[in-house]
Amino acid sequence: STVYRYIETYYAPGRESRAEVTSSSKVTITFRAYEFAYSNITDSTFPFYSNDPLLEQAYLEAGLTPGAWSFEPLTLDMRGDILKGLRLALLGCRAGDEVEAYMTYNMAFGDRNFGTIPRESPIAWFFTVESVE
Repeated sequence: STVYRYIETYYAPGRESRAEVTSSSKVTITFRAYEFAYSNITDSTFPFYSNDPLLEQAYLEAGLTPGAWSFEPLTLDMRGDILKGLRLALLGCRAGDEVEAYMTYNMAFGDRNFGTIPRESPIAWFFTVESVE
């Protein structure tokens, strides 16, 4: 029942002056979601879900139906219904942050099946905080 977070840009100059994610923020992110199989996630690891426009063509070539999901940045209301683990990973992040968040299955999707990943799989979310309102 936990989330481990690494903010790659934590020590970036000027980070403290950028907008911070709070429990009442609206946050826009670009993300890549991976099944975390306790091994390195590299550039050749393909995410099971992403809105990164750099991956759109690769998804289409892999058989994704055009228009099945959006490759636009995702805006989340922190007061709304979002994954518990993602909410915890976002709190305290700042606009422009590049983040890796690793979460147990119960912090991600619980005991439900989620399409292409095995039930009760730990999940890794790599995301960029595009903006914070």
